[in-house]
Amino acid sequence: YDLIPINYPIYHVGHTKQNMLNWMSCLIQSDKVISISKATHDDVLDCVNQYGLPVRPGVEFEWFHLGGDFHNYLHPDLVKNSKKGSRVLDEYREAEIDRLKGQINFLTVGTVEPRKSHVEMLRTMEVLWEKGLEANFIIVGKIGWLDQRNLDYIKSHSELGKRFFLFENLNDAKLNEIYDLASCLLYFSKVEGFGLPLIEAARHDGPIIVRDAQLRTRPRVPRP
Repeated sequence: YDLIPINYPIYHVGHTKQNMLNWMSCLIQSDKVISISKATHDDVLDCVNQYGLPVRPGVEFEWFHLGGDFHNYLHPDLVKNSKKGSRVLDEYREAEIDRLKGQINFLTVGTVEPRKSHVEMLRTMEVLWEKGLEANFIIVGKIGWLDQRNLDYIKSHSELGKRFFLFENLNDAKLNEIYDLASCLLYFSKVEGFGLPLIEAARHDGPIIVRDAQLRTRPRVPRP
């Protein structure tokens, strides 16, 4: 999916970079390594070259595009697990989603972690709210590796449940509903492996605001 722990270790802690390099050394003993984008494919080849990883002779490196066509598809696991959920929690989510109908909704989708810039987006919305904009900010994504101060800031925000909504565990069907309600997708990630929410939002024909791709400053390593 991506080599972010290797290329941008600043966003990870401990021995993540070395652990992933060890894992990559095992991975490239396979018959084929398939990446989810041309950019990730190039990163894999750069990594192998830069760190001199032991490639199995004959291994093939390929890539493909991710898709977002889940509109008319219901995964068997979703059907199986739907009976295990909490009816109270489901009803609460339904009520929150209903409150978004007919309003201006800025949406961001992705694991809540520092490189995704959720706090920056929330602070941007605070400025717009102060200027009188009547709009909601919606985060859909599970809590990942986020420093405690920013996590506390998000979880205890005064607008949470009012003009700021956090959905940590949504299935594809519910996420699809929120995409339909979104006025615009915000995607301010500093580093990205692919950015599947961009494809998903585009399928809904909505506006998308993204961070300038030129912020990707890691130099390419020339391959022999």
